[in-house]
Amino acid sequence: MPNVRQYPVGVLELMKLGRVWIIESLPEGHLRTGNAIREHLEDIFNAKGMDVPVTYRVVSTTAEFMGCLDELLQLSRTSPQGVMLDIETHGLDDFSGLQLRDGSNVSWGDLKPILQAINMATRFNLFLVMAACFGAFFGQTARLEEVSVVSAYVGPTETVATGALLDGHKTLFSALFEGLDISDALTAIRQQWPALPYLFLTALGLFRWGAEGYLRDYSNPKRLRDRARAQIDRLKAAHRPDIPSINELVRRLEATQKPYMERAIRTYFALDQFPGNAQRFPIDYWTLYREATKR
Repeated sequence: MPNVRQYPVGVLELMKLGRVWIIESLPEGHLRTGNAIREHLEDIFNAKGMDVPVTYRVVSTTAEFMGCLDELLQLSRTSPQGVMLDIETHGLDDFSGLQLRDGSNVSWGDLKPILQAINMATRFNLFLVMAACFGAFFGQTARLEEVSVVSAYVGPTETVATGALLDGHKTLFSALFEGLDISDALTAIRQQWPALPYLFLTALGLFRWGAEGYLRDYSNPKRLRDRARAQIDRLKAAHRPDIPSINELVRRLEATQKPYMERAIRTYFALDQFPGNAQRFPIDYWTLYREATKR
């Protein structure tokens, strides 16, 4: 996932964190990173007097892995609380998903629907920690026309040694629950582990990444005219009457941008279900347009 900027964020709503789930699926004999993170988090919560239960599961197969996620989904529907979900597995080197303990694979496409459902069940409060090589590439599943899969997520962009990733995560969580500010936590991890290839994005960052790319494409005069010409060619081939001029068609295409993006914002941030997300993730068409065109 090259050239993805990390958008600034303020205080993540960690005080609303209701539970932590750690799902580990690593080969026999490998470092039990999930258990190490469980102990680290429990120490932090005990020291700070935070009543946050930590659930730790070890699974081997795809069925067990998806079963754990389904259990978390049902729990979140019954008791909607913010969740930090830490997935401790290996990542596939073709950037397509995860490899589990028994050697089976879980694609990003397999993972996306259930995480999307968990995010909605937690009232848009799923914080995903993808502790797997290339875990940052999960962000490529984001679509402007669909509700976001997460409130925020972190993951490495490259292959990372198990010990280095574990140490980096311990640094991240220690700083995160000290100041409850993800920006400060990321600064801490960069200072202590500057070589760790790490990406953090909120739902807002993911949306802006996709939306600005879309608007850059649609604001390019040459590409707009190319689209208009292609559409005119299709109309001519269909022997349609009253074929518009290329300039008129360009104007029509431009006019679709704003309503499309406004619908996408409403859908992606689930504003009909959670109106407060408009304040949590403030964005509008003209801000996106200005950012896209100046780049």
